[in-house]
Amino acid sequence: MPDHTSLSAEFMYRTQFGFDSIPPKPSREIVNSMAKIVFSIINGDGKITARERAWVKGYYASKGYAADVVDSIDTMEALPVEDIVALMAESILRFGANALLYDAIRAAHADRDYPYGEHATVNLVAAALGVSTKTVGLLEKLVEDEQAQLARRVALLFPLGHPNLCDRYRR
Repeated sequence: MPDHTSLSAEFMYRTQFGFDSIPPKPSREIVNSMAKIVFSIINGDGKITARERAWVKGYYASKGYAADVVDSIDTMEALPVEDIVALMAESILRFGANALLYDAIRAAHADRDYPYGEHATVNLVAAALGVSTKTVGLLEKLVEDEQAQLARRVALLFPLGHPNLCDRYRR
């Protein structure tokens, strides 16, 4: 019997990032730090919406992370920006700064809103990590393009609608 968690994670890494295999699983501490960083960035507007929290939880589950770590997302709180920068600078996470910023931008868009506070926090964290504003702009544009592509795909695949579609795709 195949390990469905690994099968799911392998599929996600292949289709999202072009990986041939699942990268080594990071420690619980690293995964927890990644989630805290994403939460802190999406809290740039002073709130974490239910859709943003659900996006982070689902994304981390799809990566095959431990259930207890995924479940901790239900009660996770944001950190101050200076703690995010210190957390990333002191760990292996600094090597994945662009990917974490990308994930945070995607999570921030989960509620169909990307307010100035979230954008400003992304830029603040990026600057502290040496990621240029040009790169941040390219990441934001990539997320916008991906959302537009998804809307086109949904419209083409379900021209009559579907009862399970999110409100944003209903006609």
